[in-house]
Amino acid sequence: MSLLLVHDQPEQARLLQEALESLGHRVLALCPSGQQACGLRSRLQPDLALIKDRLGDMDGLAAAREMQRRGVLPVVVLLEPGRNGVCLNQAEGVYGYLPASPGPELLGPALELVWQRFQRVRSLEGQVAGLRQTLAERKAIERAKGIVMEQLGLGETEARARLEQEAQRQGLSLVQMAEGVITTRSLKEAQPK
Repeated sequence: MSLLLVHDQPEQARLLQEALESLGHRVLALCPSGQQACGLRSRLQPDLALIKDRLGDMDGLAAAREMQRRGVLPVVVLLEPGRNGVCLNQAEGVYGYLPASPGPELLGPALELVWQRFQRVRSLEGQVAGLRQTLAERKAIERAKGIVMEQLGLGETEARARLEQEAQRQGLSLVQMAEGVITTRSLKEAQPK
């Protein structure tokens, strides 16, 4: 996995980078500031970002939010001693919290879990988008069917059959045909009388 590491304490950052690389991950950049990390995020396209919660120039959660504006990126926040991830506001894109200096025994499984969770969320988002598209298509077909029923005095089954026949005749999908019927109706209603 390619990572963007955002940490402002050089020695801890170096140890964390070594631990990540020993686990087979690639650290694309080690940034001491949130602003610098936000600038590099789009250019480097990391798979994941590890961000210390308190940085010299900005809060780690603010940096995570800024990175999300530039595209989806799973973020793990590294908490300083005494800080509790539960009490922090959940920032969009934050998939986990770890101590500021986690060892490889914690880091490896945590990153794997975060990556799996991120992939699952992305899969669910894709499914939701597909369901929304299907619902929108069904609504368009039902609306067009209602227009055909009203204009031609047909029943529901006959109106759908008419839409399907006309779509086939014109080489269109049923959804394209339905959208055309709706658009035509809207244009006719918009004409001045």
